[in-house]
Amino acid sequence: MSSHVKGKVVGAVASAALILRVLRDSPFPLNGNQVAKAAGLYRGTAYNLLWTLVREKLVHFDIVSKRFSLSIEWLSFAHNVLRKSGLMNVVRPMLFDIAEKYRAGCYLSKVTENLDLLIIDSVGPGVRDDIYSSVGRLNPGFAGAPGLIMAAYLPFSDSEIQEKYDASMWDSAPPLFQFLREKDDVKSTGVAVDRGRRWQRLTQVSAPVFDVDGNLCLIMTIAAYSDHIDVQIIQELKTEARIVADRISSSMHVLNLG
Repeated sequence: MSSHVKGKVVGAVASAALILRVLRDSPFPLNGNQVAKAAGLYRGTAYNLLWTLVREKLVHFDIVSKRFSLSIEWLSFAHNVLRKSGLMNVVRPMLFDIAEKYRAGCYLSKVTENLDLLIIDSVGPGVRDDIYSSVGRLNPGFAGAPGLIMAAYLPFSDSEIQEKYDASMWDSAPPLFQFLREKDDVKSTGVAVDRGRRWQRLTQVSAPVFDVDGNLCLIMTIAAYSDHIDVQIIQELKTEARIVADRISSSMHVLNLG
């Protein structure tokens, strides 16, 4: 919990929040017993909280399967978060400029406390192969160009990076020694490139975004089909990525991304 958070913890609210996270993280709807087990709650407590959340339209109950899932009401919450965060009027125009110029997808990821990447904004024509580029998706692990950025700018030893690298998802993973060498190159150049290794047909170009204290907090990524771009365009994308990431870094004091 953040050090600035005050007040007494309300158990029922904390348990309800835990249930919502369980439903968020599950790849499929769950019945009440499954929710209770995953959340570590008594069965009766879990059901009472679930039905309360259903009444508040935050959880959907399917009467046929008898299972619970998050309600589509959360989409309106997500839109509200984006609108009030400053992303739509500060960051999105920068991403659109690149997307329109290069016919590429651009997305911004937040580095979470668990060292996953949470996609918080995504624009452009899109690249359908990149299933993790939709807003709200969690992209785990140290894979692709964003993974190289994390490895380069987070305080990890090579052995810790190897552990996270081994748990990552690649279409065609490079040898670890090559990943570590590229990580060192990223630290000196400020940009990472992955050409068809994370996703077979896609090239990713990523650059770091730093908070007001100079810590890595966001990663800006450009993704395009590899057969649509050549070496010269990749060099242009690297320059564009660094410029936009630096501009976002300089705007962090006006963004609300807590």
